[in-house]
Amino acid sequence: MTSVFTTYTDEARMQYFRMGLGVACVLKFVMSLTHGGWNRLASGFTRHDLDRRHGSSRAAWVVACYRPVLCVRLAAALLLTAGVASKAAAMVVIAGLLFELMYEFRSNTVFLALMAGCLLVAGNLGDGLHVVHRMSDANTWAQFLVVLIVTDVYWNSAWQKTRSAHYMSGLLLAQYVHFTAQAQRKLPFREFYYPRLFLRWFGGGDAIAMQRWRKVALLVIVVEVALPIALSLPATRPYAIAAGISMHAAFLLLLPRQLLGFSLGTVSGYVAFVA
Repeated sequence: MTSVFTTYTDEARMQYFRMGLGVACVLKFVMSLTHGGWNRLASGFTRHDLDRRHGSSRAAWVVACYRPVLCVRLAAALLLTAGVASKAAAMVVIAGLLFELMYEFRSNTVFLALMAGCLLVAGNLGDGLHVVHRMSDANTWAQFLVVLIVTDVYWNSAWQKTRSAHYMSGLLLAQYVHFTAQAQRKLPFREFYYPRLFLRWFGGGDAIAMQRWRKVALLVIVVEVALPIALSLPATRPYAIAAGISMHAAFLLLLPRQLLGFSLGTVSGYVAFVA
């Protein structure tokens, strides 16, 4: 910041990030096609809610664009990963993510759109899957934005958790796991997989499980607060990366389909903490 973002950084950092974010978007977009996603707006609650919020004429436009957008944004994410017309592909990916917000708002979708936006101000995103290790200020501003967004996500997440008595008590997580374990067998598609040992310790939905989840809840907050700082320090960076990957792996255990793209996109941003 003090050098007005003219400090030299390794251009390869943003090129690695571009690939990781591209894979994250590909996985998210592929999963949006499965489990009935192709016909999602044909009928049902999502279509009803779309009509209610936007009106019938605008909802009809969204429905008409829905399937073409699913295909185009997936193709753009593949091009982004492969490093073909990266900035143009990133713009299409962003448009596809913003379109999704019209029928389903998720903070994770906004996060991926912001991360993809960082690519638009980068000076050298590389060509293809080839990475160039060259020191310059071409990607310094973009790299700073990735660090800023990742830090903001972690610290604001920790702040929101500390303000929630439901979360801090461990009751939220205990109720969630207990309910999803019971409801899994009634779902048309498999959404979760909880090992038996995990359910034995954390799936009871009782006071004992609540006490165990309270410790987990506090641990998550500590990790989220410490991660951006630890990622910025060379001495603690390897441990921070291991802790971050482990935390996101645990998140995927609880909510795999919704958090896979978010988790991979976040972990991809770790490379931006290295100059």
